Formats: sequence, C-alpha cells, structure tokens
Amino acid sequence: MIKRENNKFNYASCTDIGPRYLVNQDSLECSIDNHCFVLADGVGGHQGGEIASEFVVKTLLAAQIGLSQKSTVPSPKQILKQLVLDTHLQLKTLGADKKIEMGTTVVTGVIIDQQLHYTHVGDSRLYLLRNNLLALLTKDDTLKQQVLDSVTLSNGAIESTVPANIVTQALGLSEEINVHYSYLDLKHGDVLLCSSDGLHDVLTLQEMQEQLIARSSLQQCADTLVSRALNSGAKDNISVLLVESSLPLFETLIHQVKSTFR
Repeated sequence: MIKRENNKFNYASCTDIGPRYLVNQDSLECSIDNHCFVLADGVGGHQGGEIASEFVVKTLLAAQIGLSQKSTVPSPKQILKQLVLDTHLQLKTLGADKKIEMGTTVVTGVIIDQQLHYTHVGDSRLYLLRNNLLALLTKDDTLKQQVLDSVTLSNGAIESTVPANIVTQALGLSEEINVHYSYLDLKHGDVLLCSSDGLHDVLTLQEMQEQLIARSSLQQCADTLVSRALNSGAKDNISVLLVESSLPLFETLIHQVKSTFR
C-alpha cells in the first residue's frame, strides 16, 4: 500500500523532428502536479506511427494522473502493467478502424511518495543519474538486445553486425506484449532521463552523463542533449524528458556555484 505525498520535482523536455523525416513520430508529456510522465516513439516505417505515439501518451498520462490522485495505491505493479495492456488493445482497435498499422514504443513513470514506478515496452529508455553516475534502468526489446543476451560475441562485433532499430515488441503491433515494470526509491538530487532511440543511439552513456552533470538548468540540459545528438549525426526523431528530484536549498546553491566555475 502506497500513500501519496507532495514532493518537489522539476521537469524539462525537448523534441526535434531530425533531418530525415517529414513528421515527428515521437510524443512526450508530463503532469507536473501529479508527478507522472510518458514518452513514446512511433515505430518507424509504419504510417500511423505519429498517431500511435500521441494516442498512447495521452491515454496513459490521463490514466496515471487518475492513479496518482488517489490517497492510497494498492498493487501499483499490477495496475500500471494493466494500464499499458489496455492501451495496447485500444491502439490495435484504433488501427483496425483506420485500416493502417499503428505501433509505438513507450516508457512511463509515476512518482508516489518519493518512489518511482515505471513501465516500458520497446526501445525507449529510462536512465537514472545519482551521485554523478548515469545508469540505464530499462532493457531494450530489440533484436540487438536478444543477441547480446544469447551469444558470446564481443559487444563490438554485435554493434557492427546487428541493426539497432529492430524492435521485438511494440504497442499496437504485437499480438501479445510483455510489459516491463520496476520501481525505485528516489533520493534528493536524482535526475531521471527518458529518451527515444534518436538520442541514445547517437550519444554514448558517458556523453549524456557529462551533459547532465554540467547542466546549468534542467531545460538547458534537455536542449543541449538534443542539439548534441543532431550535431553527432542523428537521423531519427529525437526526444528527451528530464525529471529532477530537488536538492535542499543549500545543496542547490552549492551546485549552482560549482556550475558557474566549471
């Protein structure tokens, strides 16, 4: 049983269509008052990718807002996984009605009483920066990840031989989906990074970590990450959403002073 309390979180986001596409198939949204967020990436090559990602973001965010407003939340794992499964079925119905294939990856988060509950399907990712170290919280549903899990080839060999953009499941396209769920107790000063593959397929973990550590503000960091991806040759749509668990005031001032003298 989880009780909801008010905590201070800051949010920032940035998205860019990239140089190759006529539409942005990425979609993202957050509710500052209700401490929840969703990021989705319409599956490339499908006509309804942009419709799918927008539908999933709006549907899941509305459901998560309703959940976060409850005074107590029993069985968050079961509830959140079911929300994604229900949205998947609704998206399949929408695609059948429009007679087009609609698919999207998704990563979601709800923060209740300083505890993050997150789900994901596909290759949109969630990272955590804590004590100036960036770690990946999610695991991609991709062919590349399946190969990494099952063979003894070096990572370098896999990077050069296995395409990075083949997802093994997506909302609206797969007959059945396995919704991944986990939770994390957040600490003051933690930063969450949500991204579509347009960002993390181009920037390394080290590059993203450096930008997060050097940030002068959360919005500046989001903008810079997208700009760096574009300058590094990104071809896909690029999206990033940042969530920061605020530090106590004296620690915030120290962080700002350090940033000034970097």
